[in-house]
Amino acid sequence: MQIPNTYFPTVPGDVVQVSPLMENIAQKVVIDISGTANVVSDAFISILPAAVTGLPRTIGTSEQDILLMDRQPVIKGARYKYLLVRFGADMEIERVIATNTVDVPL
Repeated sequence: MQIPNTYFPTVPGDVVQVSPLMENIAQKVVIDISGTANVVSDAFISILPAAVTGLPRTIGTSEQDILLMDRQPVIKGARYKYLLVRFGADMEIERVIATNTVDVPL
């Protein structure tokens, strides 16, 4: 959802689904001479080295980050907040997790 900011002080407040329901992540196991690896081929998932993302770390955590990718268009100068929705086994909403705001540079 778009959040008001200096450039857009009035926003509609609509919540838009930006990604499909993900029950599985598209991936495959690859075996070659260097060993076995899981390769993620899902367009909504990106795995990047921590040195690239610059996200905060705690001691003993992985050196890679798993990111959920937003494939919808955004407006330059706008501010957004994402809502991650977890569903239970009965496909009813179990939990809604609000993320930090994201500012799109001009």
